[in-house]
Amino acid sequence: MRVLVENLVVPVRAWAQEKGVWIDVDESDWHLDRVVADKASLHRVFSALLMNAVRFSKPGSRVAFIMESFEPVADGANCRFLVRDSGAGISKEFLPYLFEPFSNEERAESPAASGGVSLGLSVVKRLVEMMGGAIWAESDKNKGTTFSILFRLPEQPEEQDEPDEPDGERKSGRLSGRRILVCEDSPLNMEIAQTMLEQQGAAVICADNGETGLAAFKASEEYEFDAVLMDLRMPRMDGLTAAREIRRLDREDVQTVPIIVMTADILDKGMDRLKNSGVDACLEKPFSQDELFAALAARLRS
Repeated sequence: MRVLVENLVVPVRAWAQEKGVWIDVDESDWHLDRVVADKASLHRVFSALLMNAVRFSKPGSRVAFIMESFEPVADGANCRFLVRDSGAGISKEFLPYLFEPFSNEERAESPAASGGVSLGLSVVKRLVEMMGGAIWAESDKNKGTTFSILFRLPEQPEEQDEPDEPDGERKSGRLSGRRILVCEDSPLNMEIAQTMLEQQGAAVICADNGETGLAAFKASEEYEFDAVLMDLRMPRMDGLTAAREIRRLDREDVQTVPIIVMTADILDKGMDRLKNSGVDACLEKPFSQDELFAALAARLRS
């Protein structure tokens, strides 16, 4: 669990520090070594809550991620995780609707600068409940918000080593020498994806919408890009349209370059039009480093 938390905090912390926000991890009341759990779903939940907290925090403030383990209490829960910020907070009137799909608190100012909540909390709640947990939020306007999660996570009785990575993989980076085009209109999501990729040695070229991404691909040399990561829903040109236009270009590499779309909506993954747009795979946001690397590794040219 400590390794999982470290891996998810590192890229978020890099983006937070650029905003002047610090992330504190408190493990003082965590007493479990290894637990049996859905690793990918835990990563998605914690990453989403941390990114949300940083997004709505002011420069100079701190975000706390707190881990606690204890003897089983009501309903068998033995773990509690808290994500606490001191940002703009959420009004008491809006709190009951916080986890409803597509809910967002209305504000006259820009939510990214002054407060509110981001989309995706309904997905977070769904994932928590699928793992048998419970999530709720407490907030005071202009004082901050705390998300609390209770889980029952059985401790793994015997230590089992993780599979060894290929020789040199950790030192050189799994994506060393690769050039990847990332098309993403959200600065937060772009920063996270870019950090994940660059930490593994990839060179990242950024585009803030599908139209700009298509132009960047057109301007590149054949086989210059090893892969394209494309947000599904962007202004000016969405990810599927951009993927189709890339596949239609009159050059040899467009039929083999992997195009992976990213979406925060689980329902998007089942759309038939993904297959008809030249898309090779779909990642559900927020995704873990392992999920991203697995999707790329399965499709990158050797």
